[in-house]
Amino acid sequence: MQKINLKNLGSGIFFLIFSIFIYLHSFKIVVTVHDAMGPRFFPQLISICLGILSIILIISSFNKKSEKEKKETKNLSSMVGTFLILVCYALLIDKIGFIILTTIYLFLQILLLLPKDLLKVKKYIFITAVVSIIVPLSLYFLFYKVFGIFLPMGILG
Repeated sequence: MQKINLKNLGSGIFFLIFSIFIYLHSFKIVVTVHDAMGPRFFPQLISICLGILSIILIISSFNKKSEKEKKETKNLSSMVGTFLILVCYALLIDKIGFIILTTIYLFLQILLLLPKDLLKVKKYIFITAVVSIIVPLSLYFLFYKVFGIFLPMGILG
């Protein structure tokens, strides 16, 4: 008999309702220019992605067996670490800038979520560093060149 993971089920339902709320409220955003990617585009895109991930979480909550205590402790420490890193990110983004701070954030976040046995392999640390540099640079140029959105430059600007 399979057990239902109630934490994942509850989180999935909460975020599904939240994504529907965001999507419906995005229609209240006033559109002044009629183009394909107006001010409603990004909130609607995020809410659709959140909704899809929520549905996946709800479905997976029925397939998971109960977790062991050791894994729950790891999850709790990862959650607290992620929260602390995100708070620091939010407080420092304007001062340090998107590219530098996002590079540091991604590197720390990936290291935090990597299994401990992979932290000992230099190849994974190198891949983490490369990804942590390429992703923020790519995102910055995508937002700047394609969308015309300026991200915080911080100490670089």
